[in-house]
Amino acid sequence: MKLESSAFEANDIIPARYTCDGEDISPPLLWDQAPIGTESLVLIVDDPDAPGRTFVHWVVYDIPATVRQLTERIIGSWQLLVILGGERQKAEGRRQKKERNK
Repeated sequence: MKLESSAFEANDIIPARYTCDGEDISPPLLWDQAPIGTESLVLIVDDPDAPGRTFVHWVVYDIPATVRQLTERIIGSWQLLVILGGERQKAEGRRQKKERNK
């Protein structure tokens, strides 16, 4: 699958806006169709060049296979597992909250 962003080119430095030096928000991301039979997707954003070890910034999971993009500032939209310095914080998205309130 091909993953890209309208915020920066492949293999470029990620703009400060999307880092802890800026607003620290997720960039807009889009990808092509998932393979046939895919039920859901997971997106792992890690930094293999981080000092000392690969650092996992965040993980989004349970993305329906029909979804082709994540907008900027995804927190609160999907199942998001944010990993900060080894601590894990799970934020449930609006989708689940709506399901519980039905």
